[in-house]
Amino acid sequence: MKNRIFLILTLVFLTSFLSIHKIEAQSVTSKEFSLLAAKADTMLNDAIQHEEHVGLTAGIFADGQIAWTGGAGYRNLKSQAPANGDMVNRIASISKSMTAVAIMQLVEKGKVDLDASLQTYVADYPIKPEGEITIRQLLTHTSGVPHYKGSQDGFSRKEYKNLNKAMNRFKKRDLKGTPGKLYQYTTYGYVLLGLVIEKSSGMSYETYMKKNIWDVAGMYNTSVEHKKQKVTNKSRFYKMNKKGRLKKDIKSNLSMKVPGGGIQSTAGDLLKFGQAIFDHKLISKETLDKMFYDPKLKGRGNPYIFGFFLYADDERGRIIGHSGSQVGTSTQMMILLDKGIVVSCLSNTREQWGKVHNLTWQLIELALNKESREEPIRRAILASNTQLDRFLGTFDFGKDQILIISRKGEKLFSKMNDNPTLQLYVQNDSTIFYRDFNARFEFEFDDQKEQIVKTTYVQNGKTSIPKKIK
Repeated sequence: MKNRIFLILTLVFLTSFLSIHKIEAQSVTSKEFSLLAAKADTMLNDAIQHEEHVGLTAGIFADGQIAWTGGAGYRNLKSQAPANGDMVNRIASISKSMTAVAIMQLVEKGKVDLDASLQTYVADYPIKPEGEITIRQLLTHTSGVPHYKGSQDGFSRKEYKNLNKAMNRFKKRDLKGTPGKLYQYTTYGYVLLGLVIEKSSGMSYETYMKKNIWDVAGMYNTSVEHKKQKVTNKSRFYKMNKKGRLKKDIKSNLSMKVPGGGIQSTAGDLLKFGQAIFDHKLISKETLDKMFYDPKLKGRGNPYIFGFFLYADDERGRIIGHSGSQVGTSTQMMILLDKGIVVSCLSNTREQWGKVHNLTWQLIELALNKESREEPIRRAILASNTQLDRFLGTFDFGKDQILIISRKGEKLFSKMNDNPTLQLYVQNDSTIFYRDFNARFEFEFDDQKEQIVKTTYVQNGKTSIPKKIK
C-alpha cells in the first residue's frame, strides 16, 4: 500500500474509512456512557461552532439502552430556543423506512401480496402502457413511478386533504421505464404505498402508523406534520445558501408526500424505531429477512432494499439506514442489526446532508470503539491567508491519484481527480485535517518556513508520503 492514498472522496464509500480493523461492539459501563456522552456532545457543539447547522440533535442506542441523546445550536434562532434531545424535526425520507415496515406488517397478516399489482389495492391509479406495477417494485424504487419534476415540485405549498388527493398530483405522469427494469428513486412511489396501507387496513395512514408502529415502539413524539399544527419543541426551518451562510428556509407543505417524507420525530424516537426492528416488536425476523430483497438495478451507491439503503460491511454485519433532505432538514438514521446499535442525527438545516451523514458515522465509531471515546477532537485555529497559502499545492499519491489543495477566500479545500471537493482545517503551523473523518496532512518546511519539503498523509493510523509536484 506504499505511496497510495487511503482517502476515498465520496460519501457513498465513507464507511470504508472505519473498516480497516475488525470491529466488535464493546460493552458500555456507566463510566463509558459518561465518556461517550461527553464526546458526542463535543462533536455536536463542534459542528455548530463551525456554522454547519443552526440546530442539531442526535442519539445513540447501544448495549440494550439509549446511551445518549443530545443537541447543540438552536431550534429557533430568533428566540434563541436551544436544540436538544427533545427537538422535534422533519425526518424527510426516513419516513419511507417506517412506511415499508408497515407494509410488511400487512404482508404478515395476509392483507398485502408483495407481487400483486398496485391496482389490487389502489384502483384509481391507472395502468400505464409500460405495464403493471407491483408492491415489491414500489418498495425498491423499481416501479418506474417518477420522482419530482424539479426542486419546486418537491417544495409544494399546496394542502392536500388526503393521500388520494395527493396521488392526483402525479398519477397521470408517464413512467420512467418498464416496471422492474430500472431503478428510479421516487417519493411518489411511497405515496402509493401509503394508499396501499389505507386500502388494505381500512384505516387512514396516520391512524395505522400511530397504532401499529409509533405506539408499539414507544415513539410518542412522532407524528404526521400538519399545516399550522402547534407542536412542542418543533424546530423552525433553515438552510445553507450557495454562499455558505445559514439562512431561514422557505415554507413548504408535506401533505403531498406524507408516507415518503411527511413525518416529524425526535432523535430518541428514531432510536426506539431501530430498537423495535431488531427486537422484532414490529415485524418478525423472518419478515425482516424478506426485506433484504435487492433487485440489483441500482447503478451507483448503496443498494436499496425494502425501505432502506443497505450498507455492505463485513466487519460490522448488516447495516440498514436511510437519509433525508428537504426544506428545513437534513437527516440520517443507521441501524446496525448485528451489533444492536442505532444512531440517529437530525439537522434543522437544508443542504447539509453530507455533514449529517459523516457525523452519523463518527457517532457509530464512538458507539463501537472504546478507544475513540477517549481521543480528543482536533480543534481548528484561525489562520491568515499567508499561513493558508503555505499549504497549497498539487500532490501525487501514485496510481494516478493527484490531489490539489487550494484556497477559496479564507478556507482550504482539497480535490482528488474527479471526486468531490472537501474542506480542510488548520490545526497548527504544520498540520491540516479533515473534520468529517480521521485524516490529516503533516508538512515539513524549509528553513524559511515557506517551501514544503515533505508531506505526510495519515488516515486511521495508515501513512503515505505523497510527492509535491507543483
